[in-house]
Amino acid sequence: MRIATVVLVAVLYAPSLLRATDVAAVERDGRLPSAPGQNQPSMEDLKASVVQIVSKAPEGQPRTGAGFIVRVDGELVYIVTLAHVITGDARPQVTFYFDKLRPVVAETREVEIDNSAAALGYVIVRDRAVAKQTRALRWSPVMPTGGEQIVAIGFNQGAGPWGVSNGTVASVSGSDIRIDANVDEGNSGGPIIMNGNVVGMATSLIRQGFGLAKSGIVVQTTLKGWGIETSAPPAAERGGSTTPSRRKYASLVGDWLGSPVCTLTFRLDNGKNVDGSCNTDSVRHEFAGIYDADDKVRITITRIDPEQCKTSAPGYIRIENDDTIEVSQDGWDGCNVKTGSARTRLQRSAR
Repeated sequence: MRIATVVLVAVLYAPSLLRATDVAAVERDGRLPSAPGQNQPSMEDLKASVVQIVSKAPEGQPRTGAGFIVRVDGELVYIVTLAHVITGDARPQVTFYFDKLRPVVAETREVEIDNSAAALGYVIVRDRAVAKQTRALRWSPVMPTGGEQIVAIGFNQGAGPWGVSNGTVASVSGSDIRIDANVDEGNSGGPIIMNGNVVGMATSLIRQGFGLAKSGIVVQTTLKGWGIETSAPPAAERGGSTTPSRRKYASLVGDWLGSPVCTLTFRLDNGKNVDGSCNTDSVRHEFAGIYDADDKVRITITRIDPEQCKTSAPGYIRIENDDTIEVSQDGWDGCNVKTGSARTRLQRSAR
């Protein structure tokens, strides 16, 4: 693995990521900051989907981080975390909220080959009894823009095991979410919750008073690349109806031509969310995003090279008419690839 020791030390044993905020406000009544009328999961339900992960670094030192459940399938419980929490340990120990005294041995299944502190990994627990008592967290259908209330759950020094901290989204830049909440190294790999759904994953320190989270859209895209389907909020929480929303333009589903790299294929467009791919013989590109307006979609694009190294960049799709779109994205910066921004006009393939 190419995850440097300095990353492990900097993230797992760094000073507190953020200044302390009021944890008790959330703990007093067990409810989350939420929009009026939304049906929120209880705090106990959310905690039951967050786990503590203890592993050994390649050098032998113990590491502690957080993770959260993204899928339960029969006897299998799928848990996502940060790569530096589990790298080098094929069988880390996982502790669940409902049985804090009995750690369970997990299996490390995938780890991103990436030197960044935000690289992802996942483990599975094979235990039917555990699976019956757990459920996956749901994912937010929207990205924050700044100022939204959020909740972080993890194992920071101030709040303790399964500690709950409330805060706000300070700003959003591409797939990075800057948060102001009581979070430290014990939250590494833990969820950032907005309106009862996962909006991001706590990753690293920016400076004292502000921390960084990885966009939930990027985390979902990575999991999908590993073949793990994740849950979504009920239709009522996404906007009320199970039918696609009214739209100004036709669905984007299908192939789009004009890119010098590959054919852009939309697999999903329900009027709110999109996802798809653009692949070559050697490199895969997966994208997912949400509508900002009738004619604009905000996306995150993930590039996956032959060595399975992944890097992501934000972008936009502007819909000109039913058969013409313009795709723009920031440049790549990772996996030994560094490019400038790009913009391309595409035409719908003949039906």
